[in-house]
Amino acid sequence: MSFEAYSVYVKIQLVDGVSRGLLGLTGHFQRLNAQTNAAQRGLDQYGAKLLQLHRQLGNAKNFGLLGGAMAGVGFGMMGMLKGPLDEARKFQTEVAKFSALGFGDGVTSQAVKFAQGMNVMGQSARDNMKLLREAVSITGSLDHAEEIAPVLAKMKFGIESVMSKGGRGAGHGEQSERMFMDLIKTGELRGALKDMDKFKAVANLATQAYVASGGQVKPGDFLQMIKTGGTAAKTMNDQAFWFSSLHTMQEMGGSRTGTALMSAYQNLVMGRTTQQVAEELAKAGFIDQTMLRYGKTGHITKVLPGALTQAEAFKANPFHYMTEVIEPALRAKGLNDAQIQNELQKYASNRTALSLLDTMFRERSNIARSEAQASRAMGIDGLYRLGSGTYDGKELELRARWADAQREFGNTILPLAIRGLDKMNAALKTFTIFARENPGTIKALTGAFIGLGGALLFGGTVAGLASAFKGLQAVGTVASLAFGAAGGTSGLIGAIGALASPIGIAVAALGTLAAAAYALRPISQGEIDAVKDGGGVRLTAGAASRVKAFGIDGKGVAPLPGHLGSGTAINNTIVLPNGEVLARIVTQHQAKEWRRQPTGARAVDPTAALFPVSASLGY
Repeated sequence: MSFEAYSVYVKIQLVDGVSRGLLGLTGHFQRLNAQTNAAQRGLDQYGAKLLQLHRQLGNAKNFGLLGGAMAGVGFGMMGMLKGPLDEARKFQTEVAKFSALGFGDGVTSQAVKFAQGMNVMGQSARDNMKLLREAVSITGSLDHAEEIAPVLAKMKFGIESVMSKGGRGAGHGEQSERMFMDLIKTGELRGALKDMDKFKAVANLATQAYVASGGQVKPGDFLQMIKTGGTAAKTMNDQAFWFSSLHTMQEMGGSRTGTALMSAYQNLVMGRTTQQVAEELAKAGFIDQTMLRYGKTGHITKVLPGALTQAEAFKANPFHYMTEVIEPALRAKGLNDAQIQNELQKYASNRTALSLLDTMFRERSNIARSEAQASRAMGIDGLYRLGSGTYDGKELELRARWADAQREFGNTILPLAIRGLDKMNAALKTFTIFARENPGTIKALTGAFIGLGGALLFGGTVAGLASAFKGLQAVGTVASLAFGAAGGTSGLIGAIGALASPIGIAVAALGTLAAAAYALRPISQGEIDAVKDGGGVRLTAGAASRVKAFGIDGKGVAPLPGHLGSGTAINNTIVLPNGEVLARIVTQHQAKEWRRQPTGARAVDPTAALFPVSASLGY
């Protein structure tokens, strides 16, 4: 057999294999074209649906804008009614709180009428109703409350308009509710509520004390003093309670001042002291000898209550007792300030009472100055007149009158609002029952709302994804064909190709086409002449590589079936399909390789080529 015949055979095999491969590619491309057309039709349908959705969303948007505009107008209109409704609601709440005290509808109606008619600057009807309720809750009488409320209202206005540091009652008037409750309670504990003239006087003194202390001593401090001071604080006269104690309370606080007063009262007035202290007091001349009891040894065994010299003066005003009784008596003995301080330490049996005596003596000038300052300070009427001429006072009055105007308007529309709430409550109750009985419908409606919200939110993203999916589908199909035509596992490689980057897919496809073109290039005559060797033939490295590029292993031409024997070396004749002899000696290795299953392109035998002569001969 001539080498030309072999060359022709190899070319035929290559052409046949590549032709079949290209035929397979053609089928793939045809299917790709069909799939692409189908995909295009699907995308066109999707685009039509998307356009329809876009129109629906546009209608929904326009409807939503219209609804938003209508809602905005509605909210604006409702906002105009919010203030009057709110003021009317608050007044109604105050009336309900008063009614809850249980005095009956007649008393409640009388209180409402009084609150609406009480004319005090800076006080709205709701403020008046609150004061009445607080006064009635303590006094238990609407008549007393009606006398107290105007006094407290004027006091409140004066403090807010004059004493406020930040304007409009900041730091003072905003605490008025607590202050007035404390003042009423303190007046009650001092017996001032039995006589309204006395209560007015007490309220006036409390106002003077508040002004004199710059707002540092409040009615709450006096309440703490009377709670801990007990009898000692209750028996003090008004001058001592409200004025003389101001400086001491600023230094010690209301609670400690009351405790100290009670300790001194027990020691000096009630005689609950030690034998040593009693004998020192008797020695100094501060105890009535007729009210002492002595033992067999001559020592005092008991001090009767009221034994203190001028005990009533001490109960009325302990500070004045110190400055008008004790101090003059000690100075008459020639004692100086330091000696008097040491002497005072002998007159009480406990630390708290001793501290009060020492403080009153050491701070006597400051205490006297506070007393004088408080007595000069404006009371309720003076502070009210002063505040009515200030800007803050005018502003407080304006706010009160505006609140009353809103309340009157709100009272007119409040019944309508209540009926509206009744209807809304009934509608919500009906909806609750419907939701309980129809859970499937509620779920469907909820899903529809969620879907519409998602469509509105991601409408722009949907359009972008449509284009992206269209390109991704085409790229994935091309990748699957490219890798499948190269002899790989089409299912797996196709799936990978669908996720691969566009650059990787393009490189893979171009590589497959380049390999086919390289394999189909004709073998030159020079390559044929260069490998002739004693009737045999072997492929050059270049020819072998071009054959391998197409997927043929280049190991040689397979013999016809039935021509191989067995053994290490077999003498046999191998002929081509045209009857010409190709070779006479082959090896068992070649026979084994020939019988191996095809591994190249589908329906193509990749081993239909000569085994390289160099490999069989060991070149």
